[in-house]
Amino acid sequence: MKRVFSILMLLFLALHAYPEIVKGRVVDAQTKEPLEGANIQNLVEIDLGERGKAILNMGATTDEKGIFTFSSQWMKNEMTISYLGYYEKKMRIACAEGKDTLYLKDIELEPTEFMLKTLQVTGHAKRFTMRGDTVVFNPEGFHLEQGDRLETLIAKLPGVSNENGKLSWNGKPIRLRMNGNDAFSESMLGQLPVEAVQDIKAYDKKSELEERTGTDDGEEDRVLDVTIKKSFLDKWYGSANLQGYSSGNYSAQLTGNFLSEHNPLMAILRAADDNMSLEPYAFGGGMVGSSGILFRQQLGTFGYQHSWKPKFESSRNDDKWDIMTFVDHEDGRQYEHTTVETFLDGMAPTLQVSSQSDYEHKLNAPLRFSTYRNLSPNTILNVDLSASIAKRRVNHTDNQETGLLEALGNQMVNKSFTQSLQDEKSKSVRAASQLTHIFGKNSLMLILGLNYDDKDSQSHEQADYDFFQSATRHETDIQDFHTQTKNLLGNANMNMRINLSQQLQASVNYDMNYSHKRIQDDRMRNGAADFANTMDETYTGLEQMPSVGLTWNVGKLTINPEFTLDLMHEKMDYQRGKLDTLATRNLVLPQASFSVQFKPNRYHRLNLDIDYRSNPTDILQTLAMKDDTNPLMVIEGNPFLKNSKRFSNSLVYNYIQPKHDQSLSLTLSYSKDFDPVQQVGYYNPETGAYRMHQENTKGGDSWSFRTNYSRALNDDWQWDNVLNASLSDSYGVLTIIEGKNERTLTQQNYTRLSYGPKFEYSKRKVKMTINPSGNWSHYTYTGDKVEGYDLYGYSLNTNFLYTIGLFKLGFAPSFKGKKGYNNSRFNRDYLVINGGVTYEPTKYLTLTLDVNDLFNKDQRYYNSETSTTRSERMPTNFHHYAMFQCIYKFDAKEKKPKSRTSSGPIVL
Repeated sequence: MKRVFSILMLLFLALHAYPEIVKGRVVDAQTKEPLEGANIQNLVEIDLGERGKAILNMGATTDEKGIFTFSSQWMKNEMTISYLGYYEKKMRIACAEGKDTLYLKDIELEPTEFMLKTLQVTGHAKRFTMRGDTVVFNPEGFHLEQGDRLETLIAKLPGVSNENGKLSWNGKPIRLRMNGNDAFSESMLGQLPVEAVQDIKAYDKKSELEERTGTDDGEEDRVLDVTIKKSFLDKWYGSANLQGYSSGNYSAQLTGNFLSEHNPLMAILRAADDNMSLEPYAFGGGMVGSSGILFRQQLGTFGYQHSWKPKFESSRNDDKWDIMTFVDHEDGRQYEHTTVETFLDGMAPTLQVSSQSDYEHKLNAPLRFSTYRNLSPNTILNVDLSASIAKRRVNHTDNQETGLLEALGNQMVNKSFTQSLQDEKSKSVRAASQLTHIFGKNSLMLILGLNYDDKDSQSHEQADYDFFQSATRHETDIQDFHTQTKNLLGNANMNMRINLSQQLQASVNYDMNYSHKRIQDDRMRNGAADFANTMDETYTGLEQMPSVGLTWNVGKLTINPEFTLDLMHEKMDYQRGKLDTLATRNLVLPQASFSVQFKPNRYHRLNLDIDYRSNPTDILQTLAMKDDTNPLMVIEGNPFLKNSKRFSNSLVYNYIQPKHDQSLSLTLSYSKDFDPVQQVGYYNPETGAYRMHQENTKGGDSWSFRTNYSRALNDDWQWDNVLNASLSDSYGVLTIIEGKNERTLTQQNYTRLSYGPKFEYSKRKVKMTINPSGNWSHYTYTGDKVEGYDLYGYSLNTNFLYTIGLFKLGFAPSFKGKKGYNNSRFNRDYLVINGGVTYEPTKYLTLTLDVNDLFNKDQRYYNSETSTTRSERMPTNFHHYAMFQCIYKFDAKEKKPKSRTSSGPIVL
C-alpha cells in the first residue's frame, strides 16, 4: 500500500510539473573539443510529505558533437556531468513554467593530470577518425610544410575536391565553418597558418528545425568545420607577397586577417600584372586563383563582422552583423584560336578557323551589409543589403575563315575580320530578408527579396567580309548601337514544416517570383538608321510554385518525396523592324523529386536521388523574329518550339574506415532527355553563311560512373585515385543545305574512360608525388554521313622536393600527350619541366626562385563534340618564365597556456 501511494503521489506531481526539454553541449575546457559519450545524470528530489522523500534519477549521453538532450518535469534539478579522464562537474538548473526548451551554455570539463600526460605521448597520427557520424581530420596526420596555410591542408583531405572554385566532399557541395559557427570569410579562413588548426570535422549540419526541436526533417547541409585552437584566436595573421617575372610581369599583395570569433576583420591590398585574379564579391568566398589569362589588377578590400551572445540561450549562431566593401580595377587580355567542324547533310563538312583577341577593362565598387539576429529563443531574422556601381570596356577582334574541310587552304568559302568596342555602365541594388519562427515541433519561414539592375551600353563595330564562291566580292559593315537594360526582380517565399509524428514530417512551400525587364536597342548601320534591327523588348513574368513534401524516418532510412507545380504567366511586348507583337503564354510545369538515405552505421552511407524537371523554352525564341546583325550567322525564332523535360537519378555510396585510414566514394548516375532544344542550321554554299534557329529533337540518355578511393598504404605512402566512365547518346539535325528540304537526324554515341591514380611519399627530407593519368573518348555516328573517331590524352605528372638545411629543392617534370584532333598542334607529345629553389631563414620569411615550363612547350587545349559539330579551342596561357618571390608572414605567435594543477572536482 505504501508503494502504491508513492506512485500515485508521483503521478499527481507530474500533472503539475514543468514540462521542458533541457539541451546543452559538453566540451574540453582547453581545446573546446566536443566530448562524445559524456555521462549526464540528473537527480530530482521529490518531497512526499509524511511519506518522506523520493529520488528520481534521469540520465543522458552526449552525441558525436557533445550535445545531450533530456526531458525534465521538475523545477529543481541537480546535474552531474562526467567523462573518463576529466574532472566531473556538478550544476543546478531550474526549469521555468511555460518554457519549452532550456538551452545551457557549453559545459567545460577540465582534463585530469593523467589525461594531460597521456596527450603528450607522440606517434604516427592517423589522418582521420570517426566520432559518431562525424569525420574528424587530424592535421598532424598529413605531410605539411612549415608555413603551409589551411587551404593547403584542405586540398589534401580525402574525398575533398575543388571544382571551379567550389569545394565538394565525396561529390557533395560543402562550405567552411569555424568553431561551430558560419565562417566570416572562407578565403580568410583558408589563409590561416595550419598550426592554428586543432582539427577539421566533416559532417551533415542539421536544419534549424532539427537543431531546435530534435526532430529529424531530412534537411542537411554538408560542411567542413575548422576548430581553431583557443591560443590562436583574437590575433592578427597575414602576409606580404612580392613576385617578379622574367617576362616583365609583377605582383604585390598585402593581406591582413584578425582572427576572432566575435570581431573578425579582413583587409587586402593588391597590385599585380600576372595570371592571378582575386574576386572577393562576398566574404563568404573569393580566393586568389590562376586563370591562365593575364590580368592587371588593383584591388583594395575591407570587411568587418561583430557578433555577440543573445540575451537568451540559443543553439544556433550568435547574433551578428557584417559589412564588406572593395574597389576593384582590372585589365584583362586574352587570345584564342578556335576551329569548328560543322557536319552538313549531303556534302563535306565545313571547317571554320578563327583567331580572337579581347581586352577587357573593369571597375567595380560594391557595398554589402548583412545581419543575423535571434529575436527570441525560437525566432531568427536574416537581412542582406548590397549596392554596387561598375564600369566595363571591351575591345574585341575576330579574324575568321570558312571553307570545306578537304579544300581549306586551297579555296576558301569566305573570310571576315571584325573589330568592336563596347562601353558599359551599370548599377544594382539587392535586398533580401528571411524570418524563421519555431513553434513547438513546427517551423515557419518567410522570405522577401528585391533586385534592381540598370545597365547602359554603347557599342561600335566594323566588319569586313570577303566571299569567294560564285563571284569574289568585298563588303564592309559598320554598326553603332545603344542598349539600355532595366531589370526588376521580386521574390516572396513561405515555407512551413509540420511535425505529424516522431517519424513523419510534412513541408508546404509557396514561392512567387515577379520579373519585369525592358531592353531598348537603337542601331545605326553604315551611317543610316537600322530599323530592321532596332529593338524594343518588354518582358513581364509571374511565376508561382506551390509544393508539398514529406520526410519519413524509418529506422536507418530517411525518405523524402516532393512534388511541385510551376505555374508561369509570361507576357512579352516585342518590336523589331516590321515585327510588332504581343505574346502571352501560361504554362503548368510539373516537377517531382524522390530521395532515400540509408545509414546502416557511421561508416556506410547510401543516397538515392530521383528527379523529374520540365524546362520552359525562352519565350523570345518562340517568336517569328530575325536578327541579321551578323550576316554570316543569322538568328531566327521558331513559333513551334516546345518545352523540354529531363529525368535524372543518382546512387551514391560513401564508405570511410579510420582503422585502415581509407575512404571510398562510388557514384552511379543516369539521365534521360525528352524533347531537348538544339540549334538547327541552314548553310548557304555560295556565301558560307548560316541561318540558325532552335528546334526540339529526339532525346538521348547518358550513364556515368565515378569512384574516388583514398588510402594510407603505410606511414610514408598515400594512395588516391579517381576513375570516371560515361556512356551517352544524343540526337541532332545535320546542318541543311539551303534549297534542300531533306532533313537527316543523326545519333552520336559517346564513350569516355579516364583514370588517374596519385601516389604521395613523404619521409623526413624527401617528398614525392607521382600522378599518371589517361583518358580515352570514342565517338560514333549513325549512317554514313559522319565518320567516327577516337581521342586520346595521357600524362605523367611528378613532383620531387628535397630539403637541405634551410633550402628546399623542387623538380617537377611532366610528360603529356594528345592524339586524334583536327588541329595538328593538339596531336603531339611534349615535356614540361618546372623547378625551383626555396630558402627559409625563418618561419616568417620565404624566398623562392621558380622556373616555369623551361622548354616553352606547355599549352592549353579544349574540345567539345555534339551530334552536329566538333570544336577545338586553344586559348592563351601564361607560361615559360622565371619568377622570384618573397613572402613575409606576420602571423602572431601562439601563447602557451599556463599550467595549473586542479585540486579536485569542480562543483557549482
